[in-house]
Amino acid sequence: MADLDFWGFTSSLLCAIHCALMPLLLSVGLLSSSWAWLNHPLVEITVALFSIYFVYQSLLKGYAKGEVHRSTFVLATIGLVLIITHHFLGQLATIAVVCGGLMVALSHFQNMYLHWQLHHRKSLISK
Repeated sequence: MADLDFWGFTSSLLCAIHCALMPLLLSVGLLSSSWAWLNHPLVEITVALFSIYFVYQSLLKGYAKGEVHRSTFVLATIGLVLIITHHFLGQLATIAVVCGGLMVALSHFQNMYLHWQLHHRKSLISK
């Protein structure tokens, strides 16, 4: 589960950075046409599918098994909803998708930390 959280954290953080910088770089004209593929809807859909996969495999399944804390589950769910529905939010779409990506990244980080803390405590008790 730690590997899934690491990759979920990494991909969600990169998603948030990408979604925050793309509108800025495009509006200022710092992106040439050779980088236009980064703003293609297929890139966005692919990144969103990765986020959904990592959240499902690591956090949702873990929550169903009782291995993921409720706050982690709620944070991931809200973040995922923001990522999936941001196109319906008009002018707030960029803010919503960046916040959603950061929330999903934070939920993976929180899950990694809580699992590390749990295993660290167990190893201290067994010594």
